[in-house]
Amino acid sequence: MKFTSRKRGEQTISKLGKVSIYPYPSGNITTQQAVELIAAVVYEHEEKDQARKRARERIRYARKLGKLSLSDSLPASDFFRWAIDENSDWLALASIPSLPLSAKLVSAAGAVVVSASGEAYAAVIPGDPNKLREEFSRIEVERQKLTEEVAELRKRIAKLEAEIAEWREQDWQMREKRRQAGKLGGRGNSF
Repeated sequence: MKFTSRKRGEQTISKLGKVSIYPYPSGNITTQQAVELIAAVVYEHEEKDQARKRARERIRYARKLGKLSLSDSLPASDFFRWAIDENSDWLALASIPSLPLSAKLVSAAGAVVVSASGEAYAAVIPGDPNKLREEFSRIEVERQKLTEEVAELRKRIAKLEAEIAEWREQDWQMREKRRQAGKLGGRGNSF
């Protein structure tokens, strides 16, 4: 059973209702929505407030350890992958139809698949040594380009951080000047 909270205007799940399908169709899920869903599915036989508290505390602890983002809105597929992989007693979440999950890293003989948020990149490893060298050369060139791009972006970030520090220093000096003028009873005008 769903109801809409008057306070926040977001959908929540009542403990009495059985979750038959994933109720939040957008790509992200808020912490409140995640807590409600986990409380309804995983801790369905516990008191509603206690179930919410358990779910909220586990999410809080994961954020403290850096396993989850501190943002209130999280990508649902990444959140539920964490919830199922890291919390063995939350496996009941996997039974919800249409639950968004990011794919796991899978490695098999002859192929490598890397995935994040449901998007995958796959490369088939050729058996011929000449083709393998060509593929290695191509990937090495691509890696070098990406390394250079990362270095360039780091330089740019450092430059922007220096600019921000300069603006903060100027702001601090202006505030200090105004504070001193305020102590003298004026706006810094000298007569």
